[in-house]
Amino acid sequence: MSTNEDLCRVRNRNGVWILGLFRRLSISLFAEWKQADPKRRQATLTDFHAYMDAEQTRNAIRFATSKNPRLHRPS
Repeated sequence: MSTNEDLCRVRNRNGVWILGLFRRLSISLFAEWKQADPKRRQATLTDFHAYMDAEQTRNAIRFATSKNPRLHRPS
């Protein structure tokens, strides 16, 4: 329920499988983001989505399409 799975209308097996992969990726990235900063210990997945919105979209696309992707960790 954390990523509104109940609202999904996809019924194709391959589509459901691919969306599941993206959901798991999103939750994994959230866990990494949350652990990177002690101030985020109480953060929720909704907080992560808001943080990754507009400003971070470009970085996400660059990461996903890179030949050698690396997560940037704040100093």
